[in-house]
Amino acid sequence: MAKSKRGLSLIKAKPEDAIKQRFVEEYCRDFSTSRAAMRVGIPEEVADFEGEMALNDPWIREAIISRLDTLAMSAEEAMARMSDFARASFEHFIRLTEDGGFVIDLSTPRALSKIHMIKKIKQKKTTYHGPDDNARVDITTEIELHDAKDAVKTVLSVHGKLIEKRTVDVTSGGEKIEQVTVFQLPDNGRD
Repeated sequence: MAKSKRGLSLIKAKPEDAIKQRFVEEYCRDFSTSRAAMRVGIPEEVADFEGEMALNDPWIREAIISRLDTLAMSAEEAMARMSDFARASFEHFIRLTEDGGFVIDLSTPRALSKIHMIKKIKQKKTTYHGPDDNARVDITTEIELHDAKDAVKTVLSVHGKLIEKRTVDVTSGGEKIEQVTVFQLPDNGRD
């Protein structure tokens, strides 16, 4: 293990040292060199310097690039996510009650598997105090899913199936244009 007078050192470590490998993992968590250095055991008073110097190490730079490549979303994963958004439905998050109503339930395995479909969730709790200090609490929950129509457009666009028709008048300056039909006859060898 590479050590300096002040403790552990990233600068003096060899590529095979676990401290460098751990620094790469920690750095990829929040992209803070000083916090990553402290999390691998570098003393706080030198963590800024050690962390910044570590980014100059070619082995660490390559390891970070490689790690980010494995963490990055592939095009296929992005399309799968867009497809999920396009198929978004509240059915995954609603449970019917015996009295014919419904309850929003995010705890079921089905809901948890589709939780990424939720764009925004808001819950409001209102307490009403009645006579004799009786309190009634109303809880209102709002869920907004990602826009399915936008996701469908994106998926169709990626597959080259979306054709948007636009009419642009570039010749008349806003004046009415007479419609003219032009027929072109083949010459069939005639002069």
